[in-house]
Amino acid sequence: MKGPIKVGYQCVLSGTLAGYGEFHKMGVQMAVDEINEKGGIAGAKVEVDIRDSTTKPEDAIKNARYFVDSWGADFLAGIDSSGQVLALAPIMEQLDRVLIVTHAATEKLTEEWVFKKGVKQISATAPPPTRTPTPRPSWPRTSPSSAGPPSAPSTSTASPAGRCSSRR
Repeated sequence: MKGPIKVGYQCVLSGTLAGYGEFHKMGVQMAVDEINEKGGIAGAKVEVDIRDSTTKPEDAIKNARYFVDSWGADFLAGIDSSGQVLALAPIMEQLDRVLIVTHAATEKLTEEWVFKKGVKQISATAPPPTRTPTPRPSWPRTSPSSAGPPSAPSTSTASPAGRCSSRR
């Protein structure tokens, strides 16, 4: 191996979604630490650089170019927003790095960019929303008259006037 395996990771670390990004950051660092404690990947340690994507497509592009051109990333990962990942898709062949999309979920990425246009540098781990409803499981029935899931015991009682009042 030529040295450490470098992963450029971006997630939202500012604004109202900053807390969400902090969970990304903790999870990524925990994974890198665990991998490195076990000897790395094929003997190479993993390094990660985490940058704020801010949910703006232009910031995602700027970060990806920094990771590849300035930092020398071997892989790119993260991305919270569908708008960001759709802005990155057209430049992934040029950057020639695999982008592992962890959270942005849009069928346009997989259907248009990966399948139709053949961009091989994109791997999406978050499934896009389905277009057809998922069938609901049938609940186990204890008797033929049961019509749904077991219900919680009622916490309200009818008052003399016919209105309900809650017990606390």
